Amino acid sequence: MVRNPNQGIREFILDSLTQAAKCDFGDLLDMQLEDRLITGINNNVLQNELLKLSNPILKDVWAYCEQYQDIRAATLSMPCIIESTVIFNSFKTKSTKAHVTAGRFKPVTQSNSHNATYSDKSYGNCASCGKRHSRFTCRFCYALCHKFDKTGHIQSVCCST
Repeated sequence: MVRNPNQGIREFILDSLTQAAKCDFGDLLDMQLEDRLITGINNNVLQNELLKLSNPILKDVWAYCEQYQDIRAATLSMPCIIESTVIFNSFKTKSTKAHVTAGRFKPVTQSNSHNATYSDKSYGNCASCGKRHSRFTCRFCYALCHKFDKTGHIQSVCCST
């Protein structure tokens, strides 16, 4: 069972639970559901993050999937995050496009420095702290912004007005 691209993660989990109820897994139910969620999620970013978890249990995988969907929904509604995503995608294509950020012209170029680390090449700027790494591994992912009391970033990257 694989999640359809336009199917929500919670819907996929519910469908998996419904299908599993028809089977006789016995004591292996949680382990089978955990494996099914990880392999059938049909989202490479989320799947890679789930595979990085050490000794995951169904409850952890379920919570992680729901948090991912909630964060994804919240970030898609924030215009500054969308601009960050556009800038990140331009880094991935190694182009030298220009983007307008907060009313200013900002050129975006791919660094060809030999001193650039692997993580610099793999990730764009984190929406939680502004540094170059995955937002899922950022210690400020659940931080409280003191500027507008919003969760998920620190004041230095806050774009709320």
